[in-house]
Amino acid sequence: MSNSKKKNPILTILLIATPFILVALLVVYLIINNNYNKTERYATLTQDFLKDGVYEFGDVAVKISDRGGDSGSWLKDPIYDEDGNELHGASVGTIYEALIYNSCSDTISDWTLQVPINEMMWINNNWNSKMEIHQDVRGEHGGERVLAIDLSDYGDYDINLDYYIDHTGPMIPLYEGDYFIYLPEEIAEEKPIKPSPNTDAGLACARFGFITYIPDQTLDYLADFSGAKLTYYLYADPFTKFPFWVLIGLLFIWLITFIVSMLVQYSVNKVISEQQRMKEHDEMMLDQSMRLIVNMIETKDSLTHGHSIRVAEYSRMIAETLGYSVDECKKVYYIGLMHDCGKVQIPDSILKNPGKLTPEEYEIMKKHTIYGADVLRDFTSIPGIDIGAKYHHERYDGTGYPSGMAGEEIPLIARIIGIADAFDAMSSDRCYRDRLPSEVIIDELEKNRGKQFDPHLVDRFLKVIKSRNLLS
Repeated sequence: MSNSKKKNPILTILLIATPFILVALLVVYLIINNNYNKTERYATLTQDFLKDGVYEFGDVAVKISDRGGDSGSWLKDPIYDEDGNELHGASVGTIYEALIYNSCSDTISDWTLQVPINEMMWINNNWNSKMEIHQDVRGEHGGERVLAIDLSDYGDYDINLDYYIDHTGPMIPLYEGDYFIYLPEEIAEEKPIKPSPNTDAGLACARFGFITYIPDQTLDYLADFSGAKLTYYLYADPFTKFPFWVLIGLLFIWLITFIVSMLVQYSVNKVISEQQRMKEHDEMMLDQSMRLIVNMIETKDSLTHGHSIRVAEYSRMIAETLGYSVDECKKVYYIGLMHDCGKVQIPDSILKNPGKLTPEEYEIMKKHTIYGADVLRDFTSIPGIDIGAKYHHERYDGTGYPSGMAGEEIPLIARIIGIADAFDAMSSDRCYRDRLPSEVIIDELEKNRGKQFDPHLVDRFLKVIKSRNLLS
């Protein structure tokens, strides 16, 4: 396989890597574009952004101003009730216009404008769409009331606000801290706001208006609407942008290249198939060679024949429960297969001793872990194979050998083999005792959770024993 990669690096990239990268980039681009379109954006009117009466925010610009001229403002006489009590004094009426400009190349798909009330006033009219009025937000006049209403067509609404009717329509009092939100409508062509044309016609915008009456002010008085907040969304059509067509073009180029290279790929597949066959052959040779070594070791003790293979199988079962891949499970199997290879250097008189070992003999027996690690140190084709041999007799509580490691300090592969090794020892006949009863084996595994064995691995192996009937 390495030779084919050296001969055909461009072909390999084109046939394997390129389409996935391009599709991934296209998906990422569409996700980014979608997130861009769904991002809620804000612009708050403060003096910092004010320029020539317009608040400029890059994507958008906002202007709230009086209409001006002779008809832009007027004085309204005081209003009295039927008993002659003055409801409110003389006030100045002013027509205000709000303009929302699109200053960028994308469409403003949706927007609302929240306008704060910074002093007591009456709202009398609005156009073109509805305004959502939040009256008495602070609760100083009976509690907050909310209504979305088109004051130019108020007859169609059940007004739940505090108001009175005069000859111009409803007069709705708003207090400091109250606000209204203008709700644009597509039918009024207030949204979406298309990008501005590349002409001298000016910026594309949406426009609406409202009338206020502010008591005890002069004719030229203008209300302060600082703090108004524009909430808006931008929409960029992903299929009209340059990155989209670049990626589509590259995918098309790859497709042409793929079709042209089919004959070449056929030859490459034949090479890969042959290499796969050789790999399977090599794995078979490795398995047979290791089994031969194990058989030679186990000829020293006929009662332990098959022990290493069973330990390797149990270890692989535990590895499977940990989510290991097929290749990783094979590695665990081979490491388990060679875990006792150091016993080849232990005298037969000790290995086959049917009685209890003396302290001196036990010290010699424990050295099989060191011997095994020494034998396997240069076996680099399976990384870590010496670790399984060296540490599979370490105990979770730190009382094992040869290093006295504890807990997760013990390599995971050694903790796996340690459980498998102990299980097979208890479930097999030995020169010094017969196989233990099933209930005793289970009890020993459970009793030594956190002592001899990793409790997490024991729990997994107990499920394996039950699901595969290993003690039947």
